[in-house]
Amino acid sequence: MLNSVQGVIKKEEIVEKVSAEMTVEEFSRKWTDFQNFVNSQLVDGTDYGKIPGIPKPFLMLPGAEKICSRYFVRPEFEVEKIEDWDKGLFNYQIKCVLKHIGTGRIVGEGIGSCNSYEEKYRYIWVSKSKLGNKEVLETRGRKGKYGEYMEYKIKREDIATLVNTLLKMACKRAIVAASLILGNASGLFTQDIEDINIVPEEKEPLIKKAPEVKKVPIKEVKKVPVREGSLEDKELIRSVNKRTIDEKKNDPNPIGKGPNIPDEKKDYDIGERKGETVGEQIQEKERKNLLVSIHITKAELIRSGAWKQEDYSKFLDKQFGKMSAAQLTMKELQEAVEKLRKFNNGK
Repeated sequence: MLNSVQGVIKKEEIVEKVSAEMTVEEFSRKWTDFQNFVNSQLVDGTDYGKIPGIPKPFLMLPGAEKICSRYFVRPEFEVEKIEDWDKGLFNYQIKCVLKHIGTGRIVGEGIGSCNSYEEKYRYIWVSKSKLGNKEVLETRGRKGKYGEYMEYKIKREDIATLVNTLLKMACKRAIVAASLILGNASGLFTQDIEDINIVPEEKEPLIKKAPEVKKVPIKEVKKVPVREGSLEDKELIRSVNKRTIDEKKNDPNPIGKGPNIPDEKKDYDIGERKGETVGEQIQEKERKNLLVSIHITKAELIRSGAWKQEDYSKFLDKQFGKMSAAQLTMKELQEAVEKLRKFNNGK
């Protein structure tokens, strides 16, 4: 028994009368019935998909299977293949034959193919760490979480591991083609293009770029000598001295994240600030966090006796030619944090 838009298919409806031609009324009724089925039973994003710039949606495998169930048919596959393991060439051409479950007669056919020389299977993009001595065919710049990096296009060496994927893709393309013919659905759906790169119209791009964050030049800060034993340093040293090694292990508010850090050094929530973009607010937050890390590490070095206050000033002057951490750029702040942590760890 199979549910359709009209309900449960009756036994006497399985065997249909075969005629040489169909009247206009019969065709109109069946076509309307199929359109109602598509609108009520096929789900956008699951059974079919849409691509900006393409007027018609494309049919996906789940949608094709629903169309087969709606017409009470089952797919049978005939395979033609070329497998050259030495050359890494695998080509599969599948003929999908749709047979009515009640009568066994053929009601639709479709052909689909897939091979290992297709762009998406033959080549792969890798980072420099995975490149090795392989021949580079093309390069491209990428932006990631930690900044810009390069990717390299190389020939895939493990193509044999995709044999099952290639075969399944050919079967999928065949059943989609057969289902479109079965339902006369080419007017509603385009070919199976979910795995093909489409160049969209300029008015409606496929992938919309995120708005660029305006880069604001960092103003130069005048060099102001840091006064030894300032109130800020004393508060930071005092907060570190209150902590013992045992307290650190069980403390729910570790140094740098709890109430021991002066209010002006705590993380700042990102909110709406007049004249600032979200990117600028994030950068400012990261900068303040780096400054807090520098002051805490400096205080720990002084507390342990490894450093004196003048050693910190000499460190900034020697490494960066600056008198205060507030004068450092973002890159210099990150470098300062790393070097201070190495000093603190005895490296």
